[in-house]
Amino acid sequence: EDENVQREIGSAAALYLSSVIKHGDTIALTGGSTIKEIVQSFPRMDFTDNLIVPARGSLGRIIDIQSNNLVAALAEKMGATYKLLNVPDNLSTESFEVLLREKEIKDVVDHIRKTQILILGIGRADKMAMRRGLSQGKINELIAQGAVGEAFGTYFGEKGKIVKKISSVGISLDDFINVEHVIAATGGSSKAEAIEAVRLKNENAVLITDEGAAR
Repeated sequence: EDENVQREIGSAAALYLSSVIKHGDTIALTGGSTIKEIVQSFPRMDFTDNLIVPARGSLGRIIDIQSNNLVAALAEKMGATYKLLNVPDNLSTESFEVLLREKEIKDVVDHIRKTQILILGIGRADKMAMRRGLSQGKINELIAQGAVGEAFGTYFGEKGKIVKKISSVGISLDDFINVEHVIAATGGSSKAEAIEAVRLKNENAVLITDEGAAR
C-alpha cells in the first residue's frame, strides 16, 4: 500500500546481493518494478570481472523496468561487463528454435544458463499473463487450470504444481535448480498466494518480502 515498502524490499535485496557476490560471478536478473528498486539501491562496487545478463527476454512496454535496461544499469554500478538479450519473452515455439540458432543469441543464452546468481520477481499469474499480452480467453483458461503465481516464464498452481511453461530464450526451470544463489524479491498481501505457489526449490534461495505478504 505504501510505495516506500517496495523501496525497502529493494534495499534489503541489494544488501543481501552485495553480501554473496564474488568476483567472476555471472548475475542474471529479470525485469519488474521491484528488481528496478534493487538496482537503484545497489551501492557502487568494483566488480570489473563480473558479467550481468538478463534472465529472459523483454516483457511489457514499460522500458525502464525491462531486464535489458536493468542489466545495463546494474553493470554500470558494478563496473562490470554485460550482455543484452534483444528478443521478446513471449515467442512461438518455431521462433524460439530459430532464434537459438543465431550465434549472438546462443552466446548470451549459454552465459545465462551458467549464472551463479539469479535475481527475480514473483508475479500473480493473472497480472503476468496480461503483461505478456495474452487474450482474456487465454488468461481465463490459465486461471481455470489453477495458475496463481508466475516466475521466469513458468505458471504455478497450488503446492508448486506447474500449470504452464512459456517458450522463451533465457533461464528455465531446469537451469534454475543449479543456480548457486537465488534472490526472489516481491511484496504486498496480494502476492502471498503467488509466492506460496512458486515454491523456490533451491536450498540457496532467499525470499525478500514485506509484512503484508509474510502474514
